Amino acid sequence: MGTDLRTCLKKAPNAMTHQPNPLRAQLDPTPNRDDWLEHLLVAEAREHRDGYIADDGFTARVMEKLPAAVAAPAWRKLALVVMWGAVAVVVATVLPQVFVDAAREVYKLVAAQPVSLSGIGGALLAACALTWGAAAYTLRAAD
Repeated sequence: MGTDLRTCLKKAPNAMTHQPNPLRAQLDPTPNRDDWLEHLLVAEAREHRDGYIADDGFTARVMEKLPAAVAAPAWRKLALVVMWGAVAVVVATVLPQVFVDAAREVYKLVAAQPVSLSGIGGALLAACALTWGAAAYTLRAAD
C-alpha cells in the first residue's frame, strides 16, 4: 500500500490538494437502505468530509523519505509451519496421558471418600442451593 501511494505522489505531488474527497460518493446512502446505523454513520461522516487540509506537498516529501517496507524472509512461513506442526505432535502425544492421569487422580479422590446417605443428601442439598442461588442472581440481574 505504501508503494502505491509513493508512486501516485511521485507522478503528481500536488494531486491530493486539487482533487475532491473521493469518499463523497460513499457518503450518500442508496434510497433502498433502511439501515438506521448506516444513516447515522453517513450523517456523522457528512460533518467531517470536507475536513481535508492542503499540505503543499508535505505528504509527498515525507513518503519519499520513508524507508522501504521490510519484507519477511521466504523461509519464515515454512519455519512457522514446521514449528507449529511439532507443537501439535507433542500436544497430541502428551495430552491423552494427561487426561488419563487426571481421571485416575479424581477417581482416587472420590473413591477415598466414605459414601453415606447423609453425604449424598448433603451433596444434593448443596447442588440445589447453588442452582437456586445462580437462578435468583440471574433473574435479578435481568431486571
